[in-house]
Amino acid sequence: MLLDSRNKISTDPRDKVYGIAGLTAARDDPRFIVDYSHTVFEVYRDVVKYVVTATQNLEIISSGKGEVHPDWLPSWAPDWSQSTETGCSLIRFGGFNAALGKAADATFDSSGRVLQVRGTRIGIIQSVAMLLDIPRVWMSYKNHNFYLLLCSICSWHELAKIAPGDEAYRLKAFQDVIWMEPYADREIENLGARILKSLAVVIEHYMPKYPIDDILHDSLLRWQTKVREQDRLAKVKEACHYLCSVADWVNGRRFFLSSSRQMGLAPYRAEAGDKVCVLFGSSYPVILRPQEGYHTVVGDAYVHGIMYGEAMEGLSDGKYTI
Repeated sequence: MLLDSRNKISTDPRDKVYGIAGLTAARDDPRFIVDYSHTVFEVYRDVVKYVVTATQNLEIISSGKGEVHPDWLPSWAPDWSQSTETGCSLIRFGGFNAALGKAADATFDSSGRVLQVRGTRIGIIQSVAMLLDIPRVWMSYKNHNFYLLLCSICSWHELAKIAPGDEAYRLKAFQDVIWMEPYADREIENLGARILKSLAVVIEHYMPKYPIDDILHDSLLRWQTKVREQDRLAKVKEACHYLCSVADWVNGRRFFLSSSRQMGLAPYRAEAGDKVCVLFGSSYPVILRPQEGYHTVVGDAYVHGIMYGEAMEGLSDGKYTI
């Protein structure tokens, strides 16, 4: 509910929390106290402490990241005063179970700024591709932002090519990452192949001098043999609209490869050296950044092959450690 109401306007930023408390179970919970003598910092910090303690769930700490996280607020406490989130939070998707339902093991120190949690590190971000961050109002193939969209997806494709496995596996993994798997069966056609085909067709039409690799070239040739000359312009526009829908789905995220060579989608602020972790109490991986003996929360991530408890199974067989 905090996520769903964050785009609402409130004169007092504390009402982003207090204003909806009466609509939740917190209304009758003595552990949750509405107190307007508390500062915004205290309200935003305490709602995280309440949610984590009451539910033994950590997903609130990596959800709803805004464009800039204020220095006065711990990285694990979302700034609800920001009316928009950058990239769609994975908590909105459902269906993931990275920690296999294992409850959060979390404590807050006396300063109220440090949160101690348990989990496992599954890798370190080794390489990141171009950021895809285009305002939805400009998501059109008729303006310059469409060129940025093409360059971003091309860079994602280039990075995916160096992941382990044969071409068929990489294509399937690329598809799953782009659509963040629960929705990967939305169409009968192979979505990974369609993305590459659309990319090749659009580049050939709008940027004919842009170098494409053999995979994109083969996709283009297959398309040219199937589509009649008089139908091609309409099909190019159809491919443009499809790429715009892809961009809208993953806007505000960055494609990456981890040190264990896994593909993923991370928050736009992610960078090489960040840790990819599965925390107890979270249904999806979290990106953490080492900083002065602690870690800051960068945000949630989709990581191919880790979304359904594989990390917990790795703990059992010694692949990962707590």
